[in-house]
Amino acid sequence: MKNKILLGVIFLILAVSCDTDDDNNLRVDSQPEFTMAETTISSLPGMDLSLKATINDPAGIKTVNIKYEPWDLDKTIIKDSLPNSYNLDYTFKVPESATENSEHIISVTSTNIGGVSTSTDFTVTLDLDVEAPKITIADPVDGGTVIIGNGDEIQFNITVSDNESLSEFSIESDDFIDIVEISGNSFTYENSLNIETTGAYTFTAIVTDAAGNTNSTNFTVNVFDELKFDKMYMTVVTSETQLTSDAFGVPAIMDGSSVEEEQGFVFTGRYYAAEPNTELRFIPQKTSFEPYTFGIDANEEGSLINGTSPEINPLILPEKGYYEVKIDLRDFTYNLTSYTPTDDTYDFVQIIATGMRVNGESTCNVDADDSFRCFHFSSGKALMQDEDNPYRFYATVEIFDEPDSEGANGMIMNSNKEGWAPFWRFDENRAVPQGGSTLTFPEESLDGTYQFIFDTHLNTVMITPIN
Repeated sequence: MKNKILLGVIFLILAVSCDTDDDNNLRVDSQPEFTMAETTISSLPGMDLSLKATINDPAGIKTVNIKYEPWDLDKTIIKDSLPNSYNLDYTFKVPESATENSEHIISVTSTNIGGVSTSTDFTVTLDLDVEAPKITIADPVDGGTVIIGNGDEIQFNITVSDNESLSEFSIESDDFIDIVEISGNSFTYENSLNIETTGAYTFTAIVTDAAGNTNSTNFTVNVFDELKFDKMYMTVVTSETQLTSDAFGVPAIMDGSSVEEEQGFVFTGRYYAAEPNTELRFIPQKTSFEPYTFGIDANEEGSLINGTSPEINPLILPEKGYYEVKIDLRDFTYNLTSYTPTDDTYDFVQIIATGMRVNGESTCNVDADDSFRCFHFSSGKALMQDEDNPYRFYATVEIFDEPDSEGANGMIMNSNKEGWAPFWRFDENRAVPQGGSTLTFPEESLDGTYQFIFDTHLNTVMITPIN
């Protein structure tokens, strides 16, 4: 009986294949099988890349090798437990030196306990689309005012574009939503909205491209039954390109009255005329002369007129110097007064920044210990003081993406080489003494050269492009 049991065990072992080959591998009748959700993967140089697959083999998986010689990739995963199923999830970094838009074949080989191997390939294309689509709003103007009327008060003209292909555009607010399936590289959304109740209406425009990248922007339209505005700006520029090409400070913001019955109608601003006969116009929307531009009535002194372009007759500041102007939209009047500042001046003002050169000098320093320092009073660079006006400081500046710093590209100012105070930061197109926030340079301002003017009396900064 014992002999029969022993013989049965021996035959069972033989059935599972106990014979070995020259490499001491068991003889098996199976081979590894790959299941992959995707065999083509998009990536970019310097990005992490994951190879994922499920490998099945009833004989047991012994090793998995991932190999691509051009990238010095040769990774072998050894599984001592000899699993029948293994979930491969291997992540590595694509070399920085790899060429964009190139194609690469990465081989993955699995070997079972019997030495039987199966290989499969992943195709890696270095063309991953990570660029978000762009949104350009022609209408309505953010923060603009429209007068309630017979319908279609808010007009939409919004263009979205992408470097590859678009997928979806949507616009929504509390009481309105519109979703459009789109394709191609560019799409313009045109529509109008009937408004029956005055108020501030905030909209969100969202665009998604075919790769799943999204971009969104918010904008607000004020609907009134009379000319009433949240904000008012003064400007000497005469084109919408000049209104939007600055890095900061154009147009100059006015102060709205805090008196309840004057709110939205009465605004006061101070301006320095660098030249005689400086022309000044008033706009309630920051980036456009439409739909409202205010100038003066040449036929009636002290009276304002309303237009839709910079062609409107401007307010003239006759002499070089400082002026205060007050406008009242209730009766369309204005008052202009020249004055002389009496506040203290500064002998020294510097820019403290990352990603800026001031008159050719970087605002980052290499210290004595070879450390790299940006955004510090010790590495700041001085502005030049106007010989004719001690309140004004100026420079030619270059704004760029600082390659040797992980900090944001931005700036503040101070008047002390040995410490932080006194300092100025920024808020709503003006400098704020001992307050405000760091000015972070917008992406579109990088790689530009600008004229920088700071007025310590007005607390205004203008950073305008030099063509």
